[in-house]
Amino acid sequence: MHSRLEDDAQYEWCRQWEEEHRRKITRKKQKKIRRVQHWCNCKLYVKYAWYEFRAMMKG
Repeated sequence: MHSRLEDDAQYEWCRQWEEEHRRKITRKKQKKIRRVQHWCNCKLYVKYAWYEFRAMMKG
């Protein structure tokens, strides 16, 4: 038979673990999003630079 105190302690531990886990997952997602955004910005910049270059060559 479990005591109420043990149950509370276990519940608290589970809750803290879940919070920590959620924080890690969120951090990973944010990193991934940042990387994707950086890649999109890079592609846009290269595209723009290419158009500028072609316009310059045409005169």
